[in-house]
Amino acid sequence: MRVGVSSPLISPHSLSLMADDAATVCQVLGVKHAYFVGLSMGVRLLRLLPCVILI
Repeated sequence: MRVGVSSPLISPHSLSLMADDAATVCQVLGVKHAYFVGLSMGVRLLRLLPCVILI
């Protein structure tokens, strides 16, 4: 098994962009209410998610 051979990311990624993506998925699927659970980076992302959905 080879580890660490993936190519570097070309576009910048941030927690805000990931929160936007999560909110967009919920909107496209018509999700009105949802429960999210996260650990480590997931918790940091979830802190941004309510702000994204409310805007």
